[in-house]
Amino acid sequence: HPKNPDVLNAYGYVLTNYSDDYKKALTLIKKALRYDDKNPAIIDSYGWILYRTGEYGRALIELKKAFSLYEDPEIMSHIIEVLVTTNKTSEASALMDEAKNKYDKLNETLNEVNDNDTELRDNILYEMDKLKRQFVKISNKDVNSVKEIMNAFGVKYYEADGEADKVCAYLTLTKCYACVSDDMDM
Repeated sequence: HPKNPDVLNAYGYVLTNYSDDYKKALTLIKKALRYDDKNPAIIDSYGWILYRTGEYGRALIELKKAFSLYEDPEIMSHIIEVLVTTNKTSEASALMDEAKNKYDKLNETLNEVNDNDTELRDNILYEMDKLKRQFVKISNKDVNSVKEIMNAFGVKYYEADGEADKVCAYLTLTKCYACVSDDMDM
C-alpha cells in the first residue's frame, strides 16, 4: 500500500521503535504526511522520529501540534520524554501534575456515580486510564534499582527492547509474579 498514509505511518513508526533504520522510517513518515498532514498519529510519528534522531526542538513542535489535534496519552508521553531529555523537567512535571489533577477530579466524580450507571463509570475509568499514562512514569533509575535488588536475591529477569507490554502480560500470567516495564503504559 505505497499510497496508504496509515500503512506508511505504521511501518515508519515500527522502524523508529524497533530498528536503527531511521532514514527509512523518516522517509515513510514524511510520505505519509504528504497524503494526510492533519492526522495526529502521523504528526506524532514525525515528532517521534525527529526526537530519535536528536532534533529535539523540531520534535517538540510536531508533538505539541499532534497533541493539540488529539489529546492522546502516548503523544503526551512523547512530549514529556522530549522535555525530560532536554532538561525541561519543570515543564514536564507541570504536564504530569495537570494530568494528575484531572485524574483526581475524575476519581471524585467516579465516587459520586451510581454503581448501576455502568456506561458512565466505564467512560470515566477509560479517561482515568488515559490520564494515568501521562503522569505514571517509571524512570530508568527505578528500573535499574529493581534490577539490582533482583540480582541481589538471585532473581532472573528478561530484558525486552521496545514495547514490552505483551511480553510482560505473558510472563505475568505464565512464568512470573511481576513484570516491570519502563514505558509509561505498564
